[in-house]
Amino acid sequence: MALPTPPREPARRHHYLGDILSTIHSTAKGMALTMRYLWRKPVTMDYPKEKPVIDQRYRGIHVLDQQLCIYCDLCAKACPVDCIEMDAVRHGKEIEWKAFTLDYQKCMFCELCVYPCPKDCFIQGTEYSMVSEDRNDFVHDLLTWKGLREEEPS
Repeated sequence: MALPTPPREPARRHHYLGDILSTIHSTAKGMALTMRYLWRKPVTMDYPKEKPVIDQRYRGIHVLDQQLCIYCDLCAKACPVDCIEMDAVRHGKEIEWKAFTLDYQKCMFCELCVYPCPKDCFIQGTEYSMVSEDRNDFVHDLLTWKGLREEEPS
């Protein structure tokens, strides 16, 4: 038994011609937009050679001023994802740092760790490039970052 065929609608030529005119109109509008931007200066930049302009309020990689830090631990407590780990020993007013690490695999760059610092020693800089093939490279020891302490041989 054969399946019944659906009834055919009568051919509507005015829809067919309307579709053709609509297609020509939209293509012309697209080409006009293309021609308008064809002679302008490109927006893209050659990234490794040209650096983008970064706003002062940009939240980049953290910077620690080790001399100002009083080891109050407020930045680690304020971090919502617990990516900051601090360890130090106090000798009177002197602080002997053991570790100050920040795990950028967890960090949201929310800047909530910067605000509670009473000495403004923990800030977010404008450095943004953290490219690596190894996930362990995203755990930064801020005591060795930017030459604050010599790296221990592995």
